[in-house]
Amino acid sequence: MKFCCFAFEMYYTLENRYCYNIRKVKLTSPRLTEHGMMKYYNIPSLRGTRHKRADICFVMTMGYDTFTFDAPTVFISFCPFCGANLYDYYKSDEYVNEIEGETFKFFKDQ
Repeated sequence: MKFCCFAFEMYYTLENRYCYNIRKVKLTSPRLTEHGMMKYYNIPSLRGTRHKRADICFVMTMGYDTFTFDAPTVFISFCPFCGANLYDYYKSDEYVNEIEGETFKFFKDQ
């Protein structure tokens, strides 16, 4: 796997229980990708972003045992260390850390 900078790689590869984490999160629920969170945060409408995806978001969060958006979470679109556009740099799903319905749940029926 190739990373935009060493600092991003360090925070991306840290075990989820330690300090800050950077996570690529894949959403699977149409309730979120079509009508909910992604449109609310206006994430896929970044100007100049060639690889916009409504089902992907990048977050910085504190350590956790099970991923949840209830913990302090910051949505990011650019690398906080080198400024790379995360949506353009990390296009492949191989970088996904958390998948809705598999590693975390938003809704009880998942």
